Amino acid sequence: MYMSKGDIVKEYKEAKDKQKQITILAQTNVCPVADIRKILSDAGIEEIPKRHYNRSKTVKQTETVTINGQKQRAIVTVPVEKFAKTVTADPDTTKDVEPLTEKPKAAKGIPEIVRETIKDKIAEIARLNDSAEGNIKELQAFIKSNEDKIKELSEYIK
Repeated sequence: MYMSKGDIVKEYKEAKDKQKQITILAQTNVCPVADIRKILSDAGIEEIPKRHYNRSKTVKQTETVTINGQKQRAIVTVPVEKFAKTVTADPDTTKDVEPLTEKPKAAKGIPEIVRETIKDKIAEIARLNDSAEGNIKELQAFIKSNEDKIKELSEYIK
């Protein structure tokens, strides 16, 4: 840690936003937030705020709206409950879709287009590497020939 425990407590007590200050202190001291919380707790600070994640209960959706008599597309914020009722699984049905209760699982594996792009980049890097190695060999040969010429000239000068 870069700061003393006393400095950490002082900075925390002087902060307006206590939760942000805990994060800032952890980043400044290159340590986990839990370590900062422990120091504050050991110093007798009782009410250490816990991080509250802002779980948004709204969804952004594109709608056609009328502005100054003209229809325009706009992004509007809609409550999740309303959004879930306006979206249907089948356009021909009127059955409401239940809101998501859990996060969708991430797709497994790497998409083929990403694989191809990576392969292309690796091949390009290999070509550049081969080219660089060729340039290095040319430069080494050039240096060697100049070293031989320098030896000849220095012998001639003596």
